Amino acid sequence: MVVSITWALSSNGDAISDKDWGALAAGSASSPVQLYLRHDGENPITNCGFYLRPVQEGYTGSNSPLEDYQELLSWGDDDKGVLLSFDSITYYPHDNTSGKDPSNAIELPSGSIGAGAESMVYLKLSIPVSIGSPPVPVAAGTRQFDHVFRYSYTS
Repeated sequence: MVVSITWALSSNGDAISDKDWGALAAGSASSPVQLYLRHDGENPITNCGFYLRPVQEGYTGSNSPLEDYQELLSWGDDDKGVLLSFDSITYYPHDNTSGKDPSNAIELPSGSIGAGAESMVYLKLSIPVSIGSPPVPVAAGTRQFDHVFRYSYTS
C-alpha cells in the first residue's frame, strides 16, 4: 500500500507543495512558520526524520545547489540558518557532520506518527550578518534548499 504525506499550514488544513521564504536581509529573520504533517496510512509511519539537502531540481539560486546547502550548514554553526523544530526538539542543522543528509536530521522523539495522528514542524530562517573567523559578510543572493521528511511505512 502506498501512503501519502500531507503538509498543511493549519491543523487538518489543505495541502501545500512548497514554501517561499521571500526576501530577507542579512541580520534578519523570517516569521516562524508552523507546518502540520499527517498521512493516510492505516498503520503508523516510523523512523521519522526531517532534514535539509541541496535542491534536487529546478535550481534558480545565485551559486549552486551544493554551495547553498554548505552555506546554510555553516550558518548553523552560529545558531543561524534554518531553525527546525519537530514536536518540540529544536535544531539548527550545522556543518560538524560528514554532510550526509540524514546526519543533519532532526528525529521525531516518539519515532512515529500514528494512523490518523498529526505532527507539527516549526520552521524559521535567520540570516547572519557575517560568518567565520575572521568574520566574512554574508553576500546578497538567492539560496535554495530542500526540506525532506523521511520515514518508513509497513502495510
